[in-house]
Amino acid sequence: MTEVITTTNIGEQGQLTLPTEFREANHLHAGDPITLIQIGNQIILVPAEGTFTQISNFLSVKLEQAGITEEELQTGLDKIREEISRERYPELFIAE
Repeated sequence: MTEVITTTNIGEQGQLTLPTEFREANHLHAGDPITLIQIGNQIILVPAEGTFTQISNFLSVKLEQAGITEEELQTGLDKIREEISRERYPELFIAE
């Protein structure tokens, strides 16, 4: 897999122009959907064609590289769900 890193600017209306080499390498054209994924302070752009498979594969590799097992991930999800629930719906947790 070829890795290309470049910089682009966000326009006044929030538009982002993908450089030609990225568009050509990914067979992207004007109007094609792109999925944006935020992980921490990183934003990942994924062409929407086959997005679920690409995201799954990407996350599997990253979790494996980090040494995180499925069991650890599942345990962590329970904690994160509770944190998000407490943040979004604090009134549900007042009586505790």
